[in-house]
Amino acid sequence: MINDQVKKMFEEEKYLSKKIIIEQMILLKLGIKNIGVLTFPQYLYNGEKIAEKIALIYDEKAKEYEENFSFKKLSFTKKRMMKKAVRHKKDILSKIYEDVVYNDESYKRYIEYAEKLKIMGVEYKVRPSLRELVLFADPDVQERVKEILKFRLLNMEQAKEDFDEKTPMKVILYPEELKPEYVQAIGKLYGYPQCCIDAYLKDRAKGNNPEVRGAIQYYEYSKDKKFDEWAYFVSEFVPCRPDCKAAQAVGRKAYQKLIQYDSELGNLYKSYINENAKMFENQSKELKEKIIKMQNQNKKKDKN
Repeated sequence: MINDQVKKMFEEEKYLSKKIIIEQMILLKLGIKNIGVLTFPQYLYNGEKIAEKIALIYDEKAKEYEENFSFKKLSFTKKRMMKKAVRHKKDILSKIYEDVVYNDESYKRYIEYAEKLKIMGVEYKVRPSLRELVLFADPDVQERVKEILKFRLLNMEQAKEDFDEKTPMKVILYPEELKPEYVQAIGKLYGYPQCCIDAYLKDRAKGNNPEVRGAIQYYEYSKDKKFDEWAYFVSEFVPCRPDCKAAQAVGRKAYQKLIQYDSELGNLYKSYINENAKMFENQSKELKEKIIKMQNQNKKKDKN
């Protein structure tokens, strides 16, 4: 359970996102989900500035390396030299990331939360300067996590052969999201209802964007019916529909567990659910404006 030390840390928290701590760590500890994911440097305090710092240091180191490399290994073939240069630059970037991120105070604070909550973690390298810390509280989950991360790594290597200049950046970073077996496995670990996982898979199979589908559904539902927002129980989750009973049940269960422990924590979580739903509401408003604009344009064309 959440101990008093964690509660005190959370109450005094000024630098880390309380939303991330609740969604990715506390809900994990309460058994609402089997894994949580912290993305670095994005989730750090001043994450954007830290990413810029890493890039700046890398540019300086890479330039220095290129100047020195041109005088070395001249007996290598051009192809071999290029491979060696790319590999070494990745090593440079990895070392810079580790020097900067691992010594960052906000990163250390996340680790402190994990230790006090008795949560374990496995790091996955999306790129040398973009990493995920996959968290789990149940030791029995560890092997499943390692299997999934191994699948991601192998899939990444295979997918590289199909990348070209037209490949979207999200696909380059997360090609595994196009694999049904991965989506099924990771969705279950996240605690997502099966109906919502299936809806996501249908979107991917048709080449549709799940977030856009979610905004369209929110727009359609909000026109003529009322629904509560429990289905939006965590960020970056798209329910199969706004009134999904299974997703609402997860949200209510999480709220009840939190409110029983601490009323302020429960109410704060409820505000985050509203915030998650608000994102889809805002997207649906933008969609509505585009539809109205297109309708007006069509009316003008008809008159002409």
